[in-house]
Amino acid sequence: MIPSMYAKLFGRIAQSSLMEEDVEVRYCFMMLLAIADSTGDVIGTDIALARTVNLPLDTFRSCVAELMEPDKDSNSQVFEGRRIVLSENGRGYQVVNYVTYRQIKTNDEKRAYM
Repeated sequence: MIPSMYAKLFGRIAQSSLMEEDVEVRYCFMMLLAIADSTGDVIGTDIALARTVNLPLDTFRSCVAELMEPDKDSNSQVFEGRRIVLSENGRGYQVVNYVTYRQIKTNDEKRAYM
């Protein structure tokens, strides 16, 4: 069972180089964000993950391959702009920059903290 988590999704993603990708690739990335754990890991076999994100296996694998490619136009050049890499914590993937974005405080969070 996938733990109940959430990912922060910033509006600037709509102006990012991710928008140059096919809709299926964008959908896959958003779904990986949605099912990632608190450290950005998405653990599972490709078959299980494809089923979870509701994509045919060949489509899922194609999307993952694209998301693992370097992106010279990415706003972040961590891992050469790749959006996901193979997870070091199990079979599956790590969403690059997941923790960085999760730690950005919104204005409401800053007010609540103060």
